[in-house]
Amino acid sequence: VNRAGWNCPQVSWNPSSTNVTHLVIHHSAGSNTSTNWPAVVLSIWNFHTGTNGFSDIGYNWLIAPDGTLFEGRFKSSTDDITGAHFCGFNAGTMGVCMLGTYTNQTVTEAANNTLTRLLAWKSCQRNIDPTATTFHSSSNIQLNTISGHRQGCATECPGTIFFNTLPAVRTSVKQFNENGCTLTALPNLVTTTGFSMLPNPVRDIAVIRMTLASPEKVQYRLLHIDGRELFRSKMEIWNGTIQYTIKETANLSPGVFLLQLQIGNRSITERIIKQ
Repeated sequence: VNRAGWNCPQVSWNPSSTNVTHLVIHHSAGSNTSTNWPAVVLSIWNFHTGTNGFSDIGYNWLIAPDGTLFEGRFKSSTDDITGAHFCGFNAGTMGVCMLGTYTNQTVTEAANNTLTRLLAWKSCQRNIDPTATTFHSSSNIQLNTISGHRQGCATECPGTIFFNTLPAVRTSVKQFNENGCTLTALPNLVTTTGFSMLPNPVRDIAVIRMTLASPEKVQYRLLHIDGRELFRSKMEIWNGTIQYTIKETANLSPGVFLLQLQIGNRSITERIIKQ
C-alpha cells in the first residue's frame, strides 16, 4: 500500500538518502488488532510529525498482522531514504515497523512472510548477508545486519518474544536468497502480455492466463514462502494465448506460497494465498 493508500498528507520536504547496510526491526507497541490498518499507519505519521517533530513518518516500511506492507517514509520504494527510528544513528539503516505489540506474543505467519520477502528484497539489492554481523559506522557498534531496535538503543522494542525469533528470521531470509535472489526480482516479460493467475486467494486449482508472442520453453515451480521447492513441472512449449490449470495448488495447506514461472531465460514470481 503506497502513501496515498493510507491517506498520507503530502508534505513537501527533501529527505536525505543513505547507503543501507543494516535492516532494523521495530514494533509499534500498539494494538495487535484493527479493522483499519491504513488509519493506524496514519496515526503513527501524526505522532511522529506532530509530537516528535519529524518531517515525515520515521519508518521506511510498516507491516500489518494480516501481512499488508505499507510504504512509509517518502520515496522508500525507489531510494534508500534515511529514516528516523534508530536513536539518531539512522544512516546506513532501513527501518521496518511490525504493527502491534510483541512483548508476549510473536508476529503472525502472514506478517512474518511479508517481512521475510521485504528483507530478502533489500538484502539482495544491497548485497547484504542476512546472517552476518558487521560494523555500523553511524552507531559505532558491531551490529547484526538484521537487528532489533533494542540492539542499538535503550528500548524493549521490538518486543521480547519477537526479538527472540530474529535468528529464525535471519535464517529464513538467507534461505530465501540462496535461490540467487531470483524470487525477489521482478523482470519484465517482454514477449508476454496479459499475465494473470486466478483465483487468488485460491481454494482448489489456479489458472494461468497469458499470451506469448512466439513459442517459448516454459516450466513452473511451487515454492514455500521461504524458497523451498514443493513441486516442479515438466518443461513444455507454449505459444499464443494460454490458459493453463495449476492442479497442484489443490494439495497445498492454507498459507502463503510462491508460483515461479520460467519462460525461456526469463522468470516471473507470483504470490499465492491458499485458503
